[in-house]
Amino acid sequence: MLQMRRGKGEVDRQAAAAGRRDDKQQTLDHPEQVLRFVARFDRGDYWLAHEELEDLWLEDRNDLYKGLIQVAAAFVHVDRNNWNGATKMFASALGLLDDYPARQQGFDLERIRECAAAALDHVEGLKRTGSRRFDESLRFHLRPLFAGYVGADIVKDVELPYRARRHERDPER
Repeated sequence: MLQMRRGKGEVDRQAAAAGRRDDKQQTLDHPEQVLRFVARFDRGDYWLAHEELEDLWLEDRNDLYKGLIQVAAAFVHVDRNNWNGATKMFASALGLLDDYPARQQGFDLERIRECAAAALDHVEGLKRTGSRRFDESLRFHLRPLFAGYVGADIVKDVELPYRARRHERDPER
């Protein structure tokens, strides 16, 4: 009875609060690879960030992981001034992440999609004009868009797969 008398705004606030609790609870149990992905992405180690999620994605073929991997891969192409590759990766990532709700597994996907779309628009413009100058303000950090805790030491002393160790020695491979 009491719930029926509450105004619509009160019910909406309760539903929103319940949703936040559920999302917060979800974020407490992230695989360590996800935490390392966020940390490496934010350090600008996009290729290594991509590598962190690769095995998780291969285990369950989760499109969320694949979309995040492709955002990181797009920035690898940006760093190499490969606008065609960046365009393909940003567009593919947006396609994969589009079906997810605004928040998923602790990620603010709505904001990540907005940031990736802005970077895609910019890269498409660079492709048209032939410019080699990426607007660095379009790079974004995932930590503020992620509800899990990512400590600075999360990437210390982690044994990377051979392909990642090889990349650290020769990033142009």
